[in-house]
Amino acid sequence: MSESEDAENLDKLVQHKLPLVQADYESYFEAWSRAQALINQLHTWQVTILVALLAFASKVETTTFEAILPVFFLNVAFAILEASRQARITVINRDALVAESKLQKTNLFEFCTNIVNWQFGNTVASRHRFPEYLRMTFQELLYPPLLLWHGSLTLVVLFFAWLIR
Repeated sequence: MSESEDAENLDKLVQHKLPLVQADYESYFEAWSRAQALINQLHTWQVTILVALLAFASKVETTTFEAILPVFFLNVAFAILEASRQARITVINRDALVAESKLQKTNLFEFCTNIVNWQFGNTVASRHRFPEYLRMTFQELLYPPLLLWHGSLTLVVLFFAWLIR
């Protein structure tokens, strides 16, 4: 094959693959949005269950320790769930930045080469291993907004539990 035929074939391949690459790139933002929506649903469920627990504790004769223990464990469980979703969002953000850097080339040859060599989201995601997610989940547990949400929610519930008693 001549050099012009190679260039023509590369151009055709880029034209066919570019819409798929665009859809894959946009899927990062859709995945981010879904993960964020799940966190919002977790918050809704957490508040709902804590209010139900508070209502139950007000009707049943319990000690303060018996009322605090379920609140504590429930908040820890929801914090772990949220941290795992936040870790997923962090991975999505990192992968999206790598993909974005491949699309921001000003040299046409580099851009076309990146399109031809594009690794789609599932291929990229398959490289992330469980120990990495686990490490990131524990890191996210120390994220100040997460601590603030769960800590303040615990304090509010405990305050209302104290008022009811």
